Amino acid sequence: MLFLQLLFSVLLLNTPEVSSSPQFRSSIVGGHDATEGQWPWMAKIFVKKADNFRDFTVCGGSLISAQWVLTAAHCFDGTSDEDKSRVLLGKISVNDKQHKMIKIQKVIKHEMYNDYSSGNDIALVMLSEKQSSNAVIRPVDLSRGNEDFSNNGECWITGWGLREGNKPLPEILQQAEVPVLTADQCKIAWDSMPAHTLCAGNTTRGACEGDSGGPLVCKVNDRWVQAGIVSYGPKDCKHPLKPTVFTQVSSFLHWINNHTNMPDFH
Repeated sequence: MLFLQLLFSVLLLNTPEVSSSPQFRSSIVGGHDATEGQWPWMAKIFVKKADNFRDFTVCGGSLISAQWVLTAAHCFDGTSDEDKSRVLLGKISVNDKQHKMIKIQKVIKHEMYNDYSSGNDIALVMLSEKQSSNAVIRPVDLSRGNEDFSNNGECWITGWGLREGNKPLPEILQQAEVPVLTADQCKIAWDSMPAHTLCAGNTTRGACEGDSGGPLVCKVNDRWVQAGIVSYGPKDCKHPLKPTVFTQVSSFLHWINNHTNMPDFH
C-alpha cells in the first residue's frame, strides 16, 4: 500500500498523459495556464490497466455530483483494476496542497458502447466517498439540450496532456477556448461521426495527447454547463488540426439519471 501511495505521488508530477484510445490521445493544443479554482469540476483519472504498478492510463473527467465523475467509456477499454485506480480532484498545478486523491467504488460504461468510433462513449465513475464542495472542488451542471453552443457561445476545454511540438508536460492545468461547430461543419472535417456527438475546435486549438474523457464546458447565462465529453480526434497534434469529437452530454441525461439518481432534466 505504501508503494502504491508513493507511486501516485510520482504520477502527480511525472506521468505521461496517455489515453486508451488508439486514435485519440488527448491534450490541449493552443492553450494556456488555468488558475486555481477556475475549473473546480475537473478530474484526473488514473486507470490501472494491468498487473503492473507502473501500467496506468490517464484520462480527464468531470465531477457532476458529490459522488459521481463523468468520463469517456474508452478510458476503461481492456482490463482495468478499479481497486487500484484513482480520481484526482482539485488539482491545478504540481504545487497545489488542496487536491484530493480518491478511490473508485465502481465504473459504469454505457451498455451500447463498443469502441469510440461507434458512439455511446460515456462512462460514470462512482467515488468511494462523497465530496463536499469548496473553492477548488465543485460539480458542474449538465447541458439540458436546448442550448445553441455553435451560435457564438463561450466554450472551453481543459487538460494536463502533451502540447504541440516537443513542449514538456505542463505543470499547470491547460485551458483553451474553442468554437463549437455545426453538424455541417463537422461533416466537412470528418466523413462520418457517431450519433449523439458534436465537435469543437479549429486549426490551432483543440485536444490532442491525455484528456480523453475531459469536459467541454460552455457559458450559459453566467453559469457553466458541460456540453461534451472528449471522445476522439486526429492522430497527432500537427497543424492544421481537425476538430475534436465529443460525446453529447444532453443525449445521455436519462442514462446518467438512471445510474446516479441525479435529478432528471426532462
